[in-house]
Amino acid sequence: MLSGLIFGRRARQPARRICVLHAGMPKTGTSALQAYLAANARALARVGILYPQSGRQNKGIQHGDLMREIAGRPIFKGNARMVADLDREIARRPHEVLLLSGEFIYNPLYVQGTRAVQDHFAARGYRLHVVTYLRDQPALMNSFYAQLAKGLREARGFDAFLDQRLNPHRAPGRVFRMERFLANTASQESNRQNAAGERPEDGVTHHFQPYAAEVQSTGIEPHFMDALARICAQEELAEGLADIRPKLRRVPRQNETCGPVQLAAARILGAEIAPRFTQPELARATVGVIERLATATEEAGLSEKAYSGLTPARVAQIRESLHAGNAKFAQNVWGTSWEAQFPRAEAPPVSNDLEDLGDADGLRLAAEIAARVRPEIEAIIQRRLAKGLI
Repeated sequence: MLSGLIFGRRARQPARRICVLHAGMPKTGTSALQAYLAANARALARVGILYPQSGRQNKGIQHGDLMREIAGRPIFKGNARMVADLDREIARRPHEVLLLSGEFIYNPLYVQGTRAVQDHFAARGYRLHVVTYLRDQPALMNSFYAQLAKGLREARGFDAFLDQRLNPHRAPGRVFRMERFLANTASQESNRQNAAGERPEDGVTHHFQPYAAEVQSTGIEPHFMDALARICAQEELAEGLADIRPKLRRVPRQNETCGPVQLAAARILGAEIAPRFTQPELARATVGVIERLATATEEAGLSEKAYSGLTPARVAQIRESLHAGNAKFAQNVWGTSWEAQFPRAEAPPVSNDLEDLGDADGLRLAAEIAARVRPEIEAIIQRRLAKGLI
């Protein structure tokens, strides 16, 4: 069943197995779900669901670099042995369901449209299910912009960011275009049946879930476990999942918000550092800077509300640019409108971006924080360079 040579002791495996990939989109509760799955990995294993230890990173909770290696992409922190380690683990540990989670997976599946991930698991005898949470793009773009900026990977203002990401002819905006997701799943005629859990011709079932207000308020964990339970019931596998679910423990959430002063300080540093690297290099060189900037902001005595660069004009720009693709995707996959899945907020959005507000005092404080933390940030980058970026 497994391709290639597997070293180590083989376990007796069931005749049929599936792989469930949680393709975590940015800012959809991915880290919280991964921490939950890692904390309950032993309990899940007892009912035949393997959340493998191989390739787990970010405090041992997620499989980001493992999926990069499978897709043939450069890795961030891992090594080139993760796939071999996973092959040994799945051969050694009996399971009916292989469960993996990583933010990178959506990229080869839906943005790039390559077959590397699907082919990898098909070669190992798994029927593949992909669970992906989608977020309404104004909120997604706001969170995505803040994430890039606080990691020194985006030094421009929000308007410049939107102009690039909403350009249909430039690669960075593909993650927001649902017509691309639609084109890279099964044929459009079968998308709705596919999302409903029926078996597609190519052996991959895509479960697109709205990361809507209800999911955000209750947390992604119970919602994902409902989806996992439906998949297991459909495949008639992991029958003990219902019995252990009440015993699975929740994990305290970590506050990863970034406020407007922290973001302004990050933009100052990013403007100085980003020109020295390509974007892929910058993503690797700046691993660890977010935590140092957050600490520096706390040391300045600030307790900030989460950054928001959304204004009514920016929201309208986003919606107008993406409406056609959203409408086509929602109708084909959910049989409804995009707006039915993501109802509009009643109150208009208000930006707290320091540049939008013309907040001179806030900008001065951001410059002081940037100057104070600059030597440590440079030291972090030099350590990353010494280790090698790829």
